[in-house]
Amino acid sequence: MVSLSTELHDSALDYAKRLRWPLFPICPGSKRPLPGSHGYLDATTDVEQIEAWWRKTPEANIAAPTGVVFDVIDVEMAHLDAFLKWFGDPTNYPCVRTPSGGLHVYVAVTGKRCQRLWFGDFKGKGGYVLLPPSEIKHSLYHDYKGLE
Repeated sequence: MVSLSTELHDSALDYAKRLRWPLFPICPGSKRPLPGSHGYLDATTDVEQIEAWWRKTPEANIAAPTGVVFDVIDVEMAHLDAFLKWFGDPTNYPCVRTPSGGLHVYVAVTGKRCQRLWFGDFKGKGGYVLLPPSEIKHSLYHDYKGLE
């Protein structure tokens, strides 16, 4: 069985190398950037830096800035059914199921800033999201439809 820390490390490297997504570490089990970091401003695809971050904090969650490679529609579970009726089938887009049962729908960069919407949040310029297999409250972010 692969440990979560190994899986987090390997996933971080995969996002950076294969997808060329800049990323940064988040405190284990949370959505907060590591103390002393600059959060999404530290995001990089530099493999040496990523290796150093996960050597120092092997259980760190993985985050990527929005508004750079993609934006994210962050749908809260309470509004998921209404959102799907309005939006339609989200599986035309890469999607991630959040630990709370909501959904992250990955869309093209719009140039818009983060904002609160009726169904949850729009994560654009100046925001970030956690990536699978990050964990919050012992629940994982996981692919709903693969992030290719």
